Amino acid sequence: HDSHNSNIISGDESWFFYMHQPRGRWVLNGEKPGQKVKLSRFQKKKMVTIFIKRNGEFFVDFSPQGKTFDTEYFTTSILPQIKKLAFPNGHHKGDKKALVHFDNARPHKSRRSQKAFADYPFKAVPNPEYSPDVSPLYFGVFGTVKNMMPIGTIESDEELKETITSILNELGPEFIKNCFSSWEKRLQEAIDTNGDYI
Repeated sequence: HDSHNSNIISGDESWFFYMHQPRGRWVLNGEKPGQKVKLSRFQKKKMVTIFIKRNGEFFVDFSPQGKTFDTEYFTTSILPQIKKLAFPNGHHKGDKKALVHFDNARPHKSRRSQKAFADYPFKAVPNPEYSPDVSPLYFGVFGTVKNMMPIGTIESDEELKETITSILNELGPEFIKNCFSSWEKRLQEAIDTNGDYI
């Protein structure tokens, strides 16, 4: 069965703030907790794309300054990186197609994206329509990485990217493999409930 193909890749996008602070904090009796800064929608943040492979390999990508996550960015920047992640030594005749999963967001599913996707040695893993949160990124990776972000302000895109990459390296391949195992269980539940929300 296809889900046990080792060349299976899943990815998603999420906003990361440049300032991270814990939700709660410990204080000594009688001490006042420091001022907590309320994050506003104007707070500096970055749309981060992460794709992970079942064997624990991954890539982290940032949309260029001032660019939104759109069809052009997905087809020109993300698809080539998925191919490199799937086939680090190049795709050879006779190699099985890589199984690639992402949600139903417009940049992933636009006609142009679908046309570009068809030019790669990929096979799409369908996403249950009413269970957007079954993705291993959504329920396993983004929350864990955000919780492990250092407290304080990150100064640059490079620093943010390095921080996310080092957290994923620290979590290690076993963590990503476990995310895939949980994902497969969730997909089975979605199949068992005829794709109803789980």
